[in-house]
Amino acid sequence: MTLRYGYTVFAPIYDALVAPFTVEARQRSLAQWGTELPATALLVGVGSGLDIPLLPAG
Repeated sequence: MTLRYGYTVFAPIYDALVAPFTVEARQRSLAQWGTELPATALLVGVGSGLDIPLLPAG
């Protein structure tokens, strides 16, 4: 199994199962970052990218 295949097949399943239980914790964590833009973030081990939609635009 290739990495691309694994993410294509299993990431949506993982996201659907994990996101409902972790979205509030992710939002609280990112809220501590502050609102002053422009800002830079390094998401280490971004995985399937559940944090990306929660990041501020810009």
